Amino acid sequence: MLALFASSCKTGGTTSSKKSRLLPFTIGVNGVSKWGFMDDTGKIVIKPEFEAVNNFSEGLALVVMKGRGKENGIVGNCVGYVDETGKIVVEPQYRNTLDRNIFLGERFRQFSDGLAVVRIDNAEGRGEKTIVIDKTGQVVIEPQFKKASVFSDGWAAVEKSESNANKIFYIDKTGKTVLTLPDGYHRYGNFSEGLAWFNNTVIDKTGKVVFTMPNFAVSDPWQMTKREFKDGVSEIIHKDSLVFFVDAKGKEIRHQ
Repeated sequence: MLALFASSCKTGGTTSSKKSRLLPFTIGVNGVSKWGFMDDTGKIVIKPEFEAVNNFSEGLALVVMKGRGKENGIVGNCVGYVDETGKIVVEPQYRNTLDRNIFLGERFRQFSDGLAVVRIDNAEGRGEKTIVIDKTGQVVIEPQFKKASVFSDGWAAVEKSESNANKIFYIDKTGKTVLTLPDGYHRYGNFSEGLAWFNNTVIDKTGKVVFTMPNFAVSDPWQMTKREFKDGVSEIIHKDSLVFFVDAKGKEIRHQ
């Protein structure tokens, strides 16, 4: 029996109408699930041999390989990245200690802006530090942060412990701090088109507040998901499936 898992996201990089996207799928073999990739016609492109996978982004996909870490002196499953032919581009070397693969994306990010964020384990097997790698697997930003978002608009949001408190910064692709947020920002988003959601406000790259949650929104904005800006528009989704669209000045342009 074949179970298909697919995403509406297109593969990374430049695409055309002739290029078929690759979709993750899983198949049970002797009671064990293995993951691979098929195109949108159902043809298997990368055979199912992985413990878990993620969608392709910028031409690479995250994969988990059983016992691969033994080659690097690490016991257990490890995470690496493959290209669209199934070739291993970034050798599996980052230990996956999570029992549930659904949490993979919280510690091993997809490639974005040419970089991927990886949380690495300490001796006790807990994710403690975050590194940033390029598409060759080279570490470009050494471990120094507690958490980091994907890179977007050339920046990534990071958390760092200072004086027993978590501080939120933005860094560029060199690891340089480019924006420090004041205390009180707990929910932060990625920059897109020069804007990012923080708590219930939108800020620009100078840290200036551009607008707060629009007046038309429901009374409990914490129960909303705010999407990144695209073509000058951000989508706001409430838990009750109410959907709003706002422009870069906070004006409602659609409501459904």
